[in-house]
Amino acid sequence: MVSSSTDIINNISNSLEPVPLPAQNFLDTIGFPVSSNTNALSSHDSFDDFETVKNKRKLKRKHKMMTSARLKSDFAPLSISPILISTDQHNDVTKHLSPPQHISITTESTRYAQTRYPFPPIIIKFITGTVLPKQVKEELLAHCNNVFQTEINILNCRLSNIRTNNDYDILLFVKDSYSYSFLLDHKHWPNVFNNANYSFQSDQVIPPQLSLIVKNVDLHLDFDDFCSEIKLRYPSVKNVIRMKKKFQSYIKLVKLELTSSSAREELLNEKKLLLDTLLMILLST
Repeated sequence: MVSSSTDIINNISNSLEPVPLPAQNFLDTIGFPVSSNTNALSSHDSFDDFETVKNKRKLKRKHKMMTSARLKSDFAPLSISPILISTDQHNDVTKHLSPPQHISITTESTRYAQTRYPFPPIIIKFITGTVLPKQVKEELLAHCNNVFQTEINILNCRLSNIRTNNDYDILLFVKDSYSYSFLLDHKHWPNVFNNANYSFQSDQVIPPQLSLIVKNVDLHLDFDDFCSEIKLRYPSVKNVIRMKKKFQSYIKLVKLELTSSSAREELLNEKKLLLDTLLMILLST
């Protein structure tokens, strides 16, 4: 009786198969490592004559899923930074993208760029006759050479584009400051050109090449007396101008406009302006 009971128990234990836990199957499917369970069988566990058989399809599928998950974790998303375009390589692009820059251009620079000459033109106005620019140039050169034994350098002489009725202007361009200052004196000109009378523009411009700057001129001094004293001591000074700031407020700089290039050079060499009660320092423009 006892032997028959023992046989029955052995048969029941041999017929039992290990059943994995549901959580174990799920974790195995997603490739998540778990700790070993005492109830689970290892690859080497067996019951007597029975061996645990592994499904090859499941193993392949499991390996494939684990490999895919590892690849996703190894490669992080890349961030793309903006590309900078150099001006040397793409001047046309930056020309449209960059904001326009404001550049301050002086009147003298504008005149030089427009006329291609270093000095403003001397304007000769005619009312009657038909005097050609070539005649003005030739007669003026001959007059200065014969009467004053002076050679002046003329770069160009042409007819102005602006005309009113029978009036016309001829523009004379000189090369250097000596020629310009010499012709500023109307006594150096002939009386007529090709038997035609002429006149000059009333406000002839004094270029920077014939100007000087005086610094440290007191703002509280009598400026009219200051101008009179300068012109009395230095007859070649035509205009004395108090300089201004951006918002039209006066500063301690005074501009002197001269009609003689030699007098300007002498003042620059002395580097000072001597008055009765003041000593001014000169600066070149």
